[in-house]
Amino acid sequence: MAERIREGRPCHIFEMDDVHQAWDDRQWEIAEDYGGECGDHFLYEWDEGCRMLYRCEKCGGYALGQHSEFHGMEKDGYYHDFFPVSGPAEAEELNRRYSGDDIRDAFHRRNKRFLMITNGSTYWSRGEK
Repeated sequence: MAERIREGRPCHIFEMDDVHQAWDDRQWEIAEDYGGECGDHFLYEWDEGCRMLYRCEKCGGYALGQHSEFHGMEKDGYYHDFFPVSGPAEAEELNRRYSGDDIRDAFHRRNKRFLMITNGSTYWSRGEK
């Protein structure tokens, strides 16, 4: 298990241009489940959710996933963000520093793109690879 969670690099999908090809090309396993809270803030947006660290079995790279659910009057909404991280240490630092709302802003400020899935639609955030 120690081999699986050592520091490394972001998953290869974050270097791909086509978001659908990137999503299809990932082979992720859960390396760490952080749950829904860290310190005094939630690790998701909306009504419930969690964050997880994923490790790609294909390239050995990492992604930090933030999963959120909005409980609507008619229909629930599902939001998944996947952030490129170098491994557990960077993921844990992001968890400590940023709430569910703030992590997206942090990546936007750094002009670093991430993968977003909103109610089944997959797209890249604006930002550089």
